[in-house]
Amino acid sequence: VFQLAENLEVALVGIGPGEKKWRSYEKAFETLARTFEPIPIEGAGKTSAPAGTDPRSLKRAKLEAEMARTPGWRMIETENYFLVSNSTDEEFLTELQERLEGIRKIFLVDYPPDKARRVLPDKKKDPESTEKGAKETHDAERTVALVNPLAASRTSVVRVCSNVEQYVQYGGSPKSPGYWYAAAEELVLFDDQAGGGRADTWVVLNHEAFHQYIFYFYGNLSPHSWYNEGTGDFYSGYEYEHRRFELTENPWRIRNIQEMLRQGVASRDKKNFGYGPLKELVRWTQPQYYDEPEGANPYGIPGHRVYAQGWSLIYFLRTGAKNKAKDWNPAWGSILERYLETLATTGDLDKSVDEAFEGVDWAELEQSWKDYIL
Repeated sequence: VFQLAENLEVALVGIGPGEKKWRSYEKAFETLARTFEPIPIEGAGKTSAPAGTDPRSLKRAKLEAEMARTPGWRMIETENYFLVSNSTDEEFLTELQERLEGIRKIFLVDYPPDKARRVLPDKKKDPESTEKGAKETHDAERTVALVNPLAASRTSVVRVCSNVEQYVQYGGSPKSPGYWYAAAEELVLFDDQAGGGRADTWVVLNHEAFHQYIFYFYGNLSPHSWYNEGTGDFYSGYEYEHRRFELTENPWRIRNIQEMLRQGVASRDKKNFGYGPLKELVRWTQPQYYDEPEGANPYGIPGHRVYAQGWSLIYFLRTGAKNKAKDWNPAWGSILERYLETLATTGDLDKSVDEAFEGVDWAELEQSWKDYIL
């Protein structure tokens, strides 16, 4: 154990075979420990005063201090984002900046700041956060509205790791190249060229950037997963060409949901991977939506396929009228707005579904949705 400062101790822990073999390992660890010494970093501990008291100036000063303590890392500013990275891939970082600002313009149209809502704290925990098996990330995704949400949203931080190993050290899953870490208010990602490819990185970026964006605009809000994750996947369908975004179908979801629809309603007994009835899907808890633990949802549909269904419902409700979906009912066009408005003003998940789908003929809605997606 090394006492580096009054309030800082560092312990070196060695792991090796036990019993008789341990003695030789212990000597090796002791030898390593004797080489341990602090290395002074020039400029460490020096901080510059913020240029102003606005949220962006305060965040800039905080990040500058962090960069001074972290050799190899640097900060890049865009109009609305701070990128912190130790990546040396300038082409990737340049395109990342363009994409972040571009997709934010789409968010601003669909979720304008003047519609931001502040919800009084609900003393009762919502069903999703108390459901046994709910992920910690669900509570972490709760949004927090600040005094000036638009100004606060311009302090968004994107941490770009140089490789997957470093990304995992920051808490990311090797199965995905990016995630939104609400506790630190950072979107963390890396360039997954060696894994799923850079195209996968861009798909995930749009999804997680949506979660980051609305974090600053809606207070104490935790929507059902079909809305929250389905909307993130909706924005993942935007493709960036000629420096502008155009909406397309989500490449990760469209084939899955079409296969599910062809199989019909899922059956746990038959072990088919069909779909869940929409009337039930819109009330599923997060564990049911994720199917974690396995078998959590009543039809045994794997989580990635439920994600596909959630995306397809959002895609249908957002584009069905414009694309003249068969048997489209104009009343369906306000479902998403009513859902969010009710949730933002009441914090009641069940009431939000009741209000959003009031008067809806579920059979008609489901048939039109199936025809449209197929």
